[in-house]
Amino acid sequence: MPTSTFNNKKIHWQETGEGTPVILIHGFCEDSRMYSSFFPFLTDAGYKVIAPDLLGFGLTETHPEASISIQAEMIEYLTNYLGLASPVLIGHSMGGYIALECLQRNNISWAGVGLFHSHPYPDSPETQQKREKGITFIQKNGLKPYLRDFYNYLFPEPFIKAQPQTIQQLKNCSVSYDPQGVITAQKAMQNRADHQNTLETSKVPVLFLLGLLDTLLPKDKLLDQTHLPAIADIQILKHVGHMGAFEAPATCVRIISNFVKFCESNSSVNS
Repeated sequence: MPTSTFNNKKIHWQETGEGTPVILIHGFCEDSRMYSSFFPFLTDAGYKVIAPDLLGFGLTETHPEASISIQAEMIEYLTNYLGLASPVLIGHSMGGYIALECLQRNNISWAGVGLFHSHPYPDSPETQQKREKGITFIQKNGLKPYLRDFYNYLFPEPFIKAQPQTIQQLKNCSVSYDPQGVITAQKAMQNRADHQNTLETSKVPVLFLLGLLDTLLPKDKLLDQTHLPAIADIQILKHVGHMGAFEAPATCVRIISNFVKFCESNSSVNS
């Protein structure tokens, strides 16, 4: 697994293929392995795929002040380090918050941004309180007890009953994370910016890949965001919750591949 150093912290990523670069950003309590099933399809479609482990997750070291902005800086650093030209950013959940931060900072010529079960809104007071409770729980009890039920909130009940091995696999991957990295990520999400204006002023295409059974965001907000950007690809999966990469991987990767193709054509028209 390739490695480099960002802000004196070792960062790791997975990289495969050639062609238009696609950066896949994982979410909270995930790492680059969540996209493993996507790599062959996107590579065969002619794309260069880069999937980093964010600060504090996977093999990447914890940064004590890893805000959403600092995570975005890391994505920018990796983009420049690898010499990627006009990449497409796809961010799952927390990864979408980071992708929007990258878009707002406008330091890279992004070809498009995908919100994969994500949104531009800041935390509500209720969500901030839940995050604070999670932080306190981890500080008192450690990470393993916190993860015991965490993933059950991300999947619809039928999927949990049908594929308990997937839930266990996610737990097995995340139990080795640095608890402080998880806490820092919770704080980062608590304090993230409102990026509705970022979407409204976006000059690049935006993909909304959403699950109708996602319980982490009210349905009205889930749909309202899709009207913000000028160029939007709206894909709503009826029988999917928050984890389409596991619930409907073939459908999701095909949608992402088609979006990248559209971004390529849009860039050529505007160049």
